[in-house]
Amino acid sequence: MPMGNVALVDKLRDLIGNVDVITVGGDFEDVGILDLLSRFGKPVYAVLGNMDPLGIRVRVFKYLIEGRIIDIGKDLYLAGYPIEIKAVERVRT
Repeated sequence: MPMGNVALVDKLRDLIGNVDVITVGGDFEDVGILDLLSRFGKPVYAVLGNMDPLGIRVRVFKYLIEGRIIDIGKDLYLAGYPIEIKAVERVRT
């Protein structure tokens, strides 16, 4: 991982106490960032980006929320694209 990314993650350490979950919106240059972020002790969720190669799915699978809805509390939900609209509608009722 490039040193600049590690320095940025180290800066996040001071802010992470106010965070409930960490979300990553794809286009991964280094999938190791997900493991690094998970060390903060907060749930990490991700979706693939439009520039991610097909083979990356296996490397980030444990973080992917594609097709799922995650209840993160406080009446907040994450919906992982792609997802069927019927699944989203069930949450609203």
